[in-house]
Amino acid sequence: MERMRVPSSDTGAGVQSVKGNVRTDVSVRFHECSTPPFVQGALETLYESPYSTLAQFQCKSGASLAHVHTYVADRAGKPCAILLFRLDGHVVKVLNEVMTIGGADIERFVKHVFEKFASASVIAFHAIRPDGTPRAYLCHRFDVSEDIVLSLPASEEEYVAALGKSTRRTIRYYSNKLKREFPSFRHQVFTRGDITREHVRAIVDMKAAEMTKKHRRSIVDEETVDQMVRMARSYGIVGIATIDGKICGGWIAYRVGSNDFMDMCAYDPGYEEFRLGTICCYLAIVDCIAHGGKECHFQWGQDEYKFRFLGVQRNLADLVIFRSPLSMLVHGGRFWRPAARHLQRKVENTAKRFRGS
Repeated sequence: MERMRVPSSDTGAGVQSVKGNVRTDVSVRFHECSTPPFVQGALETLYESPYSTLAQFQCKSGASLAHVHTYVADRAGKPCAILLFRLDGHVVKVLNEVMTIGGADIERFVKHVFEKFASASVIAFHAIRPDGTPRAYLCHRFDVSEDIVLSLPASEEEYVAALGKSTRRTIRYYSNKLKREFPSFRHQVFTRGDITREHVRAIVDMKAAEMTKKHRRSIVDEETVDQMVRMARSYGIVGIATIDGKICGGWIAYRVGSNDFMDMCAYDPGYEEFRLGTICCYLAIVDCIAHGGKECHFQWGQDEYKFRFLGVQRNLADLVIFRSPLSMLVHGGRFWRPAARHLQRKVENTAKRFRGS
């Protein structure tokens, strides 16, 4: 297979790329074992995803990025791609997740990484939306999850008008019923530094109780709660619903740029007859609209309510790129087995839904 001819990947190397009929200068640099201060804000601007932020990388890495490298591609003096990665033996593991990246950006990154790190044989992306794949390399792409995304209009009125008649009726009827029977019902939104561990813990506990009632397990340990709190204090939006001052429902989301990512929505099972979970989810969407949000991400899980709220499925894929056919032969099995397990789970879940219908 013919290799793409690109200049050396040394820091500051210039690369000619073509977009349509316009040629654009792109410069590439590496920051080995470091993340410069500008990276945090630039990641937020480029990808608008909590899963491609330094806060998330630190949560997953135990608060240390000491052995993480930073790749930066600049176009016209501004970053057009920033990828953080770790070299694990012969495998380059990219930390950025749940974001869209162009095929040309991927190909440029792959070429430069393979040139700079001679020991690297494989580059692995997890749970991304690749807009194209490298043409100059052997690669393996398979769907591993999905993100259910709601594209938001400019106003709550426009959104309500777009909903199905049944969903509109449900929201209106149960909102009125809840306020009529519980005049003390309140919904308050907290952001970042105003979010407490007690807020997060209350929502997690309600979700666990809700899942138990449905004979399903919800496993959220204290370490996970701590990570949620840390993320919430960086990007968090938390809605708390109360009746007589007692928390009865709520939701946790992370806001990056113009995107909200719903992490958890829960309610006290004692209020199930009031469809409090549906009401809380609706209130979260309305808050995102009120702040000029463009998208509300319900994330993974093909729950029916996400589609009733007009979410659209976007698949998330793992992308594995091999330096050579030999690299694929040696390392391929490590990545194909997870793909096979994912396919098996997908078939099993489809069969369960079919039997339940």
